[in-house]
This record gives sequence, structure tokens and C-alpha cells, in this order.
Amino acid sequence: MGCQFATVQRNIEITDPHHIITGEMKTGDFFGLEFPVGPILFSTDPDAQPLGRLIYDPHPGLCVKKLAKWTSVYCALPAAPARLLRGVARYAGVHLYSDKPDVVYANQSFLCLNCALGGERILSFPEPCDVLDLLKKKKLAAGVSQIKINLPDYGVVLLKWTTHHNK
Repeated sequence: MGCQFATVQRNIEITDPHHIITGEMKTGDFFGLEFPVGPILFSTDPDAQPLGRLIYDPHPGLCVKKLAKWTSVYCALPAAPARLLRGVARYAGVHLYSDKPDVVYANQSFLCLNCALGGERILSFPEPCDVLDLLKKKKLAAGVSQIKINLPDYGVVLLKWTTHHNK
């Protein structure tokens, strides 16, 4: 992707919320820093698809370009929000365990989720599994790819998930 230097305001406004990367955002949503930054790089590649623009500047601050064997995603500012990073992960084919932007630690046998705001969560597993809540010492489900759980504000759940591959 071609790039050029600029000194600009400190926010990026979403201009295309229909892409998988920006799917959790709306047109006009913005993110960035509370202080000016510069110089920064912005894309000058006419083949890159702009997803967001630098506020007070016509240049793209967030863009994506699909190439033959890989895809380039560029964000001109640091501190991209979790919902944008989730979109990049989703676009790359990364498995997302939670339908909310919670803190998730997971491996082939365990899932730990910590949430700031409580409520219903849909947890997805890469393949059908049995799910045990280790803190409550209770089997939650058998042979499922998804479960629904309710958590209080600042809730934590620690699950053991077992497939026929990792028993």
C-alpha cells in the first residue's frame, strides 16, 4: 500500500460500516486519541478500500486491501477500539468465543470470560463439546457448539470444554 506523511487531528470516523471489519460500528462512529499525534501515515493507494477517514482531513485513516495471498489492513492511529479489532479478527477467520467485547482467555480446553457489564452472552466453541462450569462445579451442556449464559456486572466464568479430540 502506498503511504504518505501528514499531521492531522487525532480521530478516525467510520465511513463504511458494511464491511466485516467495521460491522460492529456505524457510519459516523469515531475513535482515536485524546491528544494530537503526528506525523502519521495515511494510505494513498487507489486500490485500497477506505473504511474510515481522518477527521478534519480527506485522507483515509482506515483501509483494507485484498491481495493475492494476504490482506493488508491499515489504521493510521494507535488505540483501535475492541470492536474494530474484533472485526479484523473475524475478517481473518479467527474464532470469536463471545458475542460481546469481553476479556476472553481460551485454549483447547478452557475458556475464562470476564465482563464489565453483565447480561446474556452467547459463547461459541470451534466444534461441538461438553461444557462444565468450574466455579459452580456444574455441567452446563453436552454436545453443543454454543451456550447462553447470564453474568452479573463484573462477572467471571471459568469453563472447561471437552470434545472427543481433547478428552
